[in-house]
Amino acid sequence: MDSDAPKGFLQKLFTEIPNFLFVSYIQNTLEQSLIGDLMKGIEMRKPDLHIDSSIHSRSYENQKYLEFGPELPRTMPLASPKQFIASIATAVNEVIAGVRSVDQLHSVLNEHVFESLKRRAISRAQARHAMGRKPRVQPTDVVRVRYQSPSEGVIESVVVLSTGRRAKAVTIRLEGVHNIWKATNIGFI
Repeated sequence: MDSDAPKGFLQKLFTEIPNFLFVSYIQNTLEQSLIGDLMKGIEMRKPDLHIDSSIHSRSYENQKYLEFGPELPRTMPLASPKQFIASIATAVNEVIAGVRSVDQLHSVLNEHVFESLKRRAISRAQARHAMGRKPRVQPTDVVRVRYQSPSEGVIESVVVLSTGRRAKAVTIRLEGVHNIWKATNIGFI
C-alpha cells in the first residue's frame, strides 16, 4: 500500500468538506489514532473570520448596555430620608386604621403601592363596619428607624411602631424619582 494514498485521501477530504465542525471532529479523532502521524504534514483549512469594526457595528457602550442593563442617571442630593420614612410609616398605619384618607399619600406613593394600600384600607373598613366598630385614633410612637442604601437613589428601611399594647414593623422601599422620594414598596410585619 502506498503511503501517499492515505495522505492524499485525507487532504482531499479536509479541503473539500466545508463544514468546519465536522473537519475539527475528524482532525481531533485522527490525531488521537494511529493515522495521526500521517496528518502532521497536512495543512488544515479553517474558515476566514472577518470582524466588522465599521461604524455600523456595536460600540463598547452599546455592548455594556446590553450586558448590564441601562446605567441609572445620578440623582440630585435628596433630603435625608429618616424623618420622611417615619412619617410615611405612621401615615400608612393611620390609613389602615381608618383615620386617614389614602388620597393624602398619593404624591409620595407610586401607583402600584397606592392601589394596594387603597384596597387594604377598603377591606379593613368593611371588616370594621361588619363588626360594628368605628375607626379610632391610637397614639403611635416611632420606636426605631433603620435604613440602608443598596444603590444610589434607593433606600430600604424598617420602621418599628408601637401603640403601647402592640408593636408593628413597617418595611418601606424608597426610590428617588424627579428629585423626590417615592415609596415603591410597603409591607407590614
